[in-house]
Amino acid sequence: MSPPTSTPDCTEPTLVARLRAVLGGGATGALDATFAERFPLAILVVEDNKLNLKVAQGLLARLGYASDAATNGVEAIQATARKRYDVVLMDVQMPVMDGLAATRQIRARFGDSAPRVIAMTAAESADEHRQCAAVGMSGLVAKPVRAETLAAALAGAGTASASGVLDLAVLDARVAGVGETGARAELATVLGRAEAAVARIVHAFEVGNAAGASAACAELAASAARVGAVALAATAGELARLGGGSTSVDERPSAARALAAAAREAQALADVVLVSPSDRAPSA
Repeated sequence: MSPPTSTPDCTEPTLVARLRAVLGGGATGALDATFAERFPLAILVVEDNKLNLKVAQGLLARLGYASDAATNGVEAIQATARKRYDVVLMDVQMPVMDGLAATRQIRARFGDSAPRVIAMTAAESADEHRQCAAVGMSGLVAKPVRAETLAAALAGAGTASASGVLDLAVLDARVAGVGETGARAELATVLGRAEAAVARIVHAFEVGNAAGASAACAELAASAARVGAVALAATAGELARLGGGSTSVDERPSAARALAAAAREAQALADVVLVSPSDRAPSA
């Protein structure tokens, strides 16, 4: 017996369609060479497997991008030092230096001006999602890479507000996996409670419970990454690292402010997107 499916209400856009409208990204449109004209990006592909590299660069060429390549994390760091990239498509498991270590170093070097790093991985476990979010990766493209998934990730990277708030490719995957209702519930839970979670984390730091705050940050980063809240996941993951004692406690206040800002932005997006127009109070 087939599982029951819900019939979308044709009078109201789906969750992802409404998010695209709010973020101003629009539909990704045709997957042809004009895509790069609509989303102009300098892209670096980091992949040690020659076949996977060829596939990724071939898909990018189909979308109109002339991408650069690196075969390990050390080469990726060197490439980003030579040239300004908007997006780095980063394989996670590589020899010499893996993608997690490379991303950590790239973000440490460039700070807020670092390129957006999107993980490419065949392993989509919750643990790997947490690891990717913790080092500041903002999104994940599953292998084998498909043109539609890659385009959705790049469309988010090419829209300033989208890359700062949500990765629509991740949310698309959640809708496909758990359905429209389930994805809406997940997004509402994560974004709706984010600001309160941040307040508890900051309080834990203030009273000296760094370990508890760090664990709470890691949990928030994982849940945010699961629904594609990339800014919230990245900042929560970074604060989890700081709370673990790898850097000075003097850095925690600025990191906490960044986390609070990301939470407020996520909450504002939730208020706009998750409330159906019929649920809004009529204007006076």
